[in-house]
Amino acid sequence: MTNGNEQAIPMPAWAAAMQVRFASVESFLEQKCAFGHYMALSANEQQKAFPSYLGSLAAKTLEAGRNMYNVIGAMYPKLGKSYRKMLLQEVMGMLGDRELDEGLSGEESGAVRDVCAIDEPLFAADILINSELIYLPRNLLSDYAGRFRKVKSVDDFGREFFGNGGGRKEPESFFWLAYALSRIDAGYDLPLIRKEFERHFPDFTERTKDAIGALTHNSAVRDRLSRAGASLQDGVWNRLSNRYAPEWRESIAAKLVSVPDWWVILEDKARRMKNMGNLRKLAEELPPPLPGEKGGSKHKG
Repeated sequence: MTNGNEQAIPMPAWAAAMQVRFASVESFLEQKCAFGHYMALSANEQQKAFPSYLGSLAAKTLEAGRNMYNVIGAMYPKLGKSYRKMLLQEVMGMLGDRELDEGLSGEESGAVRDVCAIDEPLFAADILINSELIYLPRNLLSDYAGRFRKVKSVDDFGREFFGNGGGRKEPESFFWLAYALSRIDAGYDLPLIRKEFERHFPDFTERTKDAIGALTHNSAVRDRLSRAGASLQDGVWNRLSNRYAPEWRESIAAKLVSVPDWWVILEDKARRMKNMGNLRKLAEELPPPLPGEKGGSKHKG
């Protein structure tokens, strides 16, 4: 999603295409799904109306032939944590518990295809940290990386991923596009394009960093639980240092201190991991200190 500052910056064709897609979903959410009216209700009224509102939103989205997960994603960052939790529980059911838990047939499963097409970083990350789709970032990175290796300039980026009028289909997911752009371990490193991307979409970039923090922490937790003696802090910092853009690295690490309260970990996820360790305790641990700092305090979760 974008804000007024993002709209004020003159946009190249690729950024304008992203802006149009974001605005289209926001417009549908407001005009057809009356999201503003729902958010204007009192807290008590919102709670009572939430199940029926979700049902109505799903019906209107399907009737309009829209990607339901991107409409849900547009509202996701605007909701309080208790509502995000209820929404995520519904979404996990829609995606299919069996496909998500077992990772059946990889990218061929309908659940995986749906997650691959989500634009909203925070929504995609919460789905992934509550599922068994731990291979998905790696597989999707491979898909995007081949195209990023052809990119040498911002103009190349626009042509490769948006066609710049040449008819090329837009990226299936803007989150996974940004995620791949953040990586430096796949045969390319594009700081000038990251800078331009962040200049046009600062809010979206910040939420992408939040999502990377969640995925990094989740992966390090799995290592800590499955390998005796593995350090959660070392696992987090090694991943950040070896995989992600240096100019984003400290920002992502800082978000691991301030953002974990935002992440939604469903009870089913905790139960699946209960025999491997104390997930709640691990989730409250901090990443290693940033360069120049000396330790840190426990996250107040």
